[in-house]
Amino acid sequence: MGVLSKLSPSSMTITGDCVDYIHPWIKSCPKASIGMCVCAFKDSLRIYSTVYFISLLMRKRIPTASDLKHTLYGLLRSTWFLTTAAYGFPVFGCALRKLIGNFNFLTVAFVPAFLASILAISFERPSRRPLLALYVANVGSESLWKILEARNLVRSSNNRLIALFGVCASLLTFYYKKGYHLKFRKEPLFDVLKFIIGDIGIERQLGTVQPQPSHTESGNRKKLPGPKFIVQYGVIAYLVKYYVQLMEKLKKLPVRNKCCPHNHSCVYYCIDGSIKLFGTGVGIQLALKLVFQMKRVLKNPKSLFTRDTMKIGMFLGGFSAIFRTVSCLLRSITGKDCPYQIFPAVLLASTTLKYNLDTSIVLYLMWKCLQLSFQLGQSKGYWKGIPRFYELLYCFFTAILFHSALMEPNTIRTSYWRFLMNLSGGRVAAMDRKPLDGFGLETSKQLMGVLERTHGKIQRDYVW
Repeated sequence: MGVLSKLSPSSMTITGDCVDYIHPWIKSCPKASIGMCVCAFKDSLRIYSTVYFISLLMRKRIPTASDLKHTLYGLLRSTWFLTTAAYGFPVFGCALRKLIGNFNFLTVAFVPAFLASILAISFERPSRRPLLALYVANVGSESLWKILEARNLVRSSNNRLIALFGVCASLLTFYYKKGYHLKFRKEPLFDVLKFIIGDIGIERQLGTVQPQPSHTESGNRKKLPGPKFIVQYGVIAYLVKYYVQLMEKLKKLPVRNKCCPHNHSCVYYCIDGSIKLFGTGVGIQLALKLVFQMKRVLKNPKSLFTRDTMKIGMFLGGFSAIFRTVSCLLRSITGKDCPYQIFPAVLLASTTLKYNLDTSIVLYLMWKCLQLSFQLGQSKGYWKGIPRFYELLYCFFTAILFHSALMEPNTIRTSYWRFLMNLSGGRVAAMDRKPLDGFGLETSKQLMGVLERTHGKIQRDYVW
């Protein structure tokens, strides 16, 4: 009953005015909303200027006057969308307080944020709404899980996360194998799948690619490093030489099963893919360290080569090795290349996620799987679309995130907390949490803990 009482909007009310909670730095509600609007507009303009500038560069051509006009219109529209989401919260929060006469568990944050989101999303371009909804759902579902976990309603488990990842990855890879990805030509997730698992088998399944003859003739062999090269570059040259020789030998092994779509031997197919992805993963991790830990790396270069540097590489390389090995074995046993062989191969390969377990990756994959499955079912006529589904999804999870930030700061992702702090100019921390402690969530204590972790502070010397 104690848990349910915390979720009930009528379990407790705060009779104080909105000045005591929403804008304790100024008495005027309109001035508080204007101050939030001005600050949010500046930060939103900074964010979307970068986004739209990059989108112009990605076109790889000199923008025309029409392109610039369209970009400027989109920039202002997106900026106003994010600004409205920010200043709409104090507007609706103060209005609800005056209308109802008090604050309850829902009107403290959830309801005003939901109403502000409805108004805000109407300004954003319809083509951008699904992407925004999925991003907010990804972050918001993580916060919602932590909220339920804090009430002992659910329990986190690494094995469950890995299983969820395996199921979602299996479905997406199955869609790719069946050729359903052609219905979603602009979906970058399938490009990532193509990079990890390869595209030869998938395209051959669709009848667009046939195996090419292996270039094993002496005239087509790659020239191996000679003695001069070895003397000049030492041990690295030896390693490169023997690696190339080994891969050439593996490549020439006979293909054991004609059902396999790859050009060379199964052993070469499995080892080559895993080594390439392992190297890619290590490269990504090194690049991330150089970007985000530059000062630490300069002080201690050895920190660049630690066990953590191998995490992404072990995940990607292990995933590729297991997936390709199991796929070849199943084709050898059954004597055919069947799309349903994807499921055991991907489920087993997903166990390598333990090397780089990231909740954000799993949740993102889950939401993308749900989105694409829903769109695929809709295109096949299995069910009808839900009107304004993405708008409602965005509003619901934005409200969850505002609730987390204001009522239970420990449950919100650190990166999103910093985003809210920048967007509001620190006002999200300046809102007084002491009246909210009556709900029994230790909100003030949670806030101080988050500020300590993020090196933030409370300031209330705003002009408006």
